[in-house]
Amino acid sequence: MAPLQLKTPTGLTAGILALSALAAPAALAAGPKVSVRVEGAKKTLLAPRTVTLSGKSVPGNAECGPTSAGAAIEQATKGGWDRGSFVTTLLGESHDYSQNDFWAEWIDRGQGYKYGGGVCADQLEAGDQVLMLVDQAPYGEGSDAEVPLNLKGIPKSVTVGRPVTLRVMGTVLHSFDPGSGATVPIAGATVSGGGQKAVSNARGRVTLRFKRGGAVTLRARKAGDVRSPRKQLLVARDAHA
Repeated sequence: MAPLQLKTPTGLTAGILALSALAAPAALAAGPKVSVRVEGAKKTLLAPRTVTLSGKSVPGNAECGPTSAGAAIEQATKGGWDRGSFVTTLLGESHDYSQNDFWAEWIDRGQGYKYGGGVCADQLEAGDQVLMLVDQAPYGEGSDAEVPLNLKGIPKSVTVGRPVTLRVMGTVLHSFDPGSGATVPIAGATVSGGGQKAVSNARGRVTLRFKRGGAVTLRARKAGDVRSPRKQLLVARDAHA
C-alpha cells in the first residue's frame, strides 16, 4: 500500500484567511498633513504645528469628522480644547461671547487666509493651515473682524549688511460668509527680528539690514491686527569679511 500523502488544503486556507481579514478591525487611513496655529488675546498659544490627520473623529463630537478642522485641532493641541462645534475654550483660554469675544477659525489654502465655516464643517486637504484667533474689538484696518497678518517674500538667505525687502499682508472681510476674505498689503506694521525692526509702507513693504550672521526669527505686529506667524531667515556672513 502506498504511503498516505498529506495535501495542503489551499482553498480552505485561503477561505479562512479571507474570513479573518473581514473579522479584523479595519486600519484607519491616515489623512492629509496640515498645520494648526492658535493666537490668544495677548500671546501665541500654539506656534504652527504640523500634524498628519489620524483618520479619527473628535472624541465625543460626531459632527467633527476625521478630516475636519476640529480633528486637526484635536491632534495639534493633544485634546486641549472643549471639543465643541462652537469653540469657547482652547488651550486654557476661554472666549464665550460674554464680552463680544469669540474664537474665530481661519484657513489658508495657499492663497491667503479665508474666514472659516466652522471647525466641524470645514474639511481639510494637504497643506491647509488652520488659524484659531480671538475675535474681539477694537479691530484694525477698518474691518469688523480681526485681521490676521502674514509675512511674504522671505528669501532662503540674505548676506550681512545687504538689504532684504519683505511684504506684510493681511486679510480683511467684507462679509462673514465661509471662504470670505481679501488679502491686501498692510501699512504701519512693525516687522522685527535679529535686533532690527522697521515699519511697512503703504504697499506693505519693509526693508531690513542685519549686522550679524545666523538664524533670524521675523514677525509682523500691528495694533488691532493678529500677529503674523514667526518666519525664519538665514543671515549669511559676508565671504569677504
